[in-house]
Amino acid sequence: MVIKIPKLKIFLWTLVVITTAMAFPLQVYSGTPYPSLFPYFFIGLIFVLNAISFRKTGWSKSSVLPKNNIGNMLRIYLVLVFTQTIIHNFFGIISLYESFSIFVIYVFPVLFYCYFRELATEKEIKIILQVMAFSALLIGIYFAYESYIKLSQFKLTDYAIKAFEYSFAQSGAEYTNASFNDGRIQLGIRSFGLLDSHSVSSAWIIIGAISSLALVDKGKKSLRLIIILGNAILLLLTLNFTSILAYLFIIFFIEFNGFSLFKLRVTHKLMINGAISVFLLYLFVEYSSYFLGDKMADFITKNLKGQSEFALGNSIQNVSYLDIIFNNIWGYIDHIFTLPHSLLFGDGFGSFGLKKGGDIGFIESLAKFGLPYFITLLYGIFVLIFSGLKEIRSLKIKAISNSSMNLSFLQFAVSFMVLILIMEIHYSVWYSKSILPFFFFSLALFDRYLNNKSL
Repeated sequence: MVIKIPKLKIFLWTLVVITTAMAFPLQVYSGTPYPSLFPYFFIGLIFVLNAISFRKTGWSKSSVLPKNNIGNMLRIYLVLVFTQTIIHNFFGIISLYESFSIFVIYVFPVLFYCYFRELATEKEIKIILQVMAFSALLIGIYFAYESYIKLSQFKLTDYAIKAFEYSFAQSGAEYTNASFNDGRIQLGIRSFGLLDSHSVSSAWIIIGAISSLALVDKGKKSLRLIIILGNAILLLLTLNFTSILAYLFIIFFIEFNGFSLFKLRVTHKLMINGAISVFLLYLFVEYSSYFLGDKMADFITKNLKGQSEFALGNSIQNVSYLDIIFNNIWGYIDHIFTLPHSLLFGDGFGSFGLKKGGDIGFIESLAKFGLPYFITLLYGIFVLIFSGLKEIRSLKIKAISNSSMNLSFLQFAVSFMVLILIMEIHYSVWYSKSILPFFFFSLALFDRYLNNKSL
């Protein structure tokens, strides 16, 4: 039996997505960080297969890293990562092991962009979305289960204990006496789910939703609504307020075309879907105690209310979200006075510099990249989002549903970038080893399907 190369590549991409999404659980159960290399081993095989197949004519510098704005931004990004890491390693600021880890986390994912920009077939793109949706479903179901066990039964899962022990061992806090977040094994607070943190786990639920919506025909409105509401319920159980806001924004403005409100025009789709969604979610919240138990239902209600008050500055702790933002900004300014060069070039992508894992994601990203690149990158992402929305809105629904899914792919890319931006409001998720590869995958979709090739 002879296995054809296209089928073999589809199989390998399935393994790539699963091992990327599940990198952290694989690390937890193996007790080592090396499973994060699995996706790139499989990608290496795919590039080899691509080189020996009929598509080898596609191999050129311009096909994998073009001389357009996206390509140029990626070149600068790679220069920043390599330069900062090599300099820090040369002067002994970070170890050789940490340098290698930086390359795996921040450089290897660029391969997703290099391949999917031009070399991939649409069938390969579709399988990526399918496996992402499947992986996200597993992540979401486990997250909901762990939340139930932790908040209703006041127990910890075996995985939560193993994940904490692995993260603690990798942090080195045992030897440095540094503080370490033990929220994963604290009872009475929200769970972390299957991945690195509660933010990353909840972000993956949204990634699964937008992947599923990209795969389902626009005409299947009932199925799309089921997907939207099912993932909304999973997100409510995760209790990550930022991801809930991100999901509401994506569904309301992109899926339901809420932007029509700015033109003082309310579409039939927006009214019907919005009303149904609000009513069903109300029923879930109102009667959640019947299937979640009184303790968990009460915790969810109080938690969401508390986070809303915190965001609006009405918290009983007299600390608002704005207070934390300004504290982080002042902390960053103090850091700049200590290391002035980091304003221009950033701290790099390792442990050096401003403390990582803070409460305000965009401050952390600013510290990593430096002000010039951070501002340019932020502007570029906004341009991509608005260009993508403009192209999607310019086409009729019939054209979208009958196309070869190009526009659905583009809608996924737009939704993904919106998710990344909104999550920056609180905890950054873009640099997670299970998310960054799909950031570059989304960039490739923009480069591939936007008519404005100057982007």
